[in-house]
Amino acid sequence: MKYFFYYYIIIISLPCFPVTYLTGELSGHYGSDNYVVSGNIHILPGTELSFAAGSTIRFEPFTGIIVRGKLICEGTADSVVLFTSTRDPLSGSTPEPFDWNGIKVPADAEEIVLSNARVEYSTFGLDIESNGTEITLKDVVFRKNGYATLTRAGRIVEHVEGVPVDYTWKREGSYNHTNNEKETAGSSAAKENKGISWKIPVRIAVGTFLASGLSIWVGGHTTAEKYNQKYLDEDVNISNAVAYRDNRDNAVKWRNAGALLSLISAAGLGITFIF
Repeated sequence: MKYFFYYYIIIISLPCFPVTYLTGELSGHYGSDNYVVSGNIHILPGTELSFAAGSTIRFEPFTGIIVRGKLICEGTADSVVLFTSTRDPLSGSTPEPFDWNGIKVPADAEEIVLSNARVEYSTFGLDIESNGTEITLKDVVFRKNGYATLTRAGRIVEHVEGVPVDYTWKREGSYNHTNNEKETAGSSAAKENKGISWKIPVRIAVGTFLASGLSIWVGGHTTAEKYNQKYLDEDVNISNAVAYRDNRDNAVKWRNAGALLSLISAAGLGITFIF
């Protein structure tokens, strides 16, 4: 009975579908299948890598795709190309942002074409380093990515989480763009962020307030303890005791103010990571 139990555990631990492992320098066309990326995929200049509609590409931690040639993935509305984490709720592990690196497009990359595709649970989603790479995105959904979802030439391209977006960037740097949510939900269209993200200066300002609050708290606490010890000294005279008490009470007020400022600043800093 004990051995039967062991065999049962081994059997249910086996993957339900055959899996092809990928790593290293790759090119050519890969049919609709389940793939696991165990090491970085490199697409070299002059080569092309494509995945057929219905392909699921799962990435182990600290892996991703580095494109210097062409990456072509054209799914369909009913059979998307999925880039996701190896974590699977069915196996008891929950996928989360930062599970894998993402798709990195260096300045010398030739072309990216993603159609009816989904990129999720990565660190930086699709990171395009240069304006000189031709990019075509059609009905591409980005969701649950960590640091950023879509960046181009160091700028965050804003869009709505989980809503399919269409972008076409030509080599000269111009682009056309639509956001399907504008037609379906009426919210504002996504736009390319022309400057640094608003979160960075806000975090710097809030971080400054947090540091100030902590400094005030430490100074107030140290001063309050010092005067409290003097106030409790049995040899102190009455007039000095009154002065020590007043100084202690004032220091306690500063300590409380510093604690309040620190708590508010910490909450504000946390909000910038949520939105």
